[in-house]
Amino acid sequence: MLLNARHARLSLAQDQMAQLNEACQTRVDCVAGVAWITLDGDRRDIVLTRGDSFTVDSNARVIVSAIHGPLAIDLHAPKGRTRCPPARSSHGLWSGVQAWLRAPRLQAA
Repeated sequence: MLLNARHARLSLAQDQMAQLNEACQTRVDCVAGVAWITLDGDRRDIVLTRGDSFTVDSNARVIVSAIHGPLAIDLHAPKGRTRCPPARSSHGLWSGVQAWLRAPRLQAA
């Protein structure tokens, strides 16, 4: 399903998941239940309960899961275009180490 609206309410049954793409700067408000939010390549686990909010801070794919029963969340997309960091690679640390290993080294005299 594709939603193209600035505001939407999403209801999920227990253990259901929803995927949000290009959701940078979208605010997720937990209206009822418990939401578990993960972002591709991000080590954080975000858990929201009724009254909590989270604003997506990257262009990574977002997965919202209903845990401990049904879930209702409100999605509030920002007005206009937003600037966000690119989605983080799940191998970001390793690729950083690889780049450091490939970098030219100065020779001691």
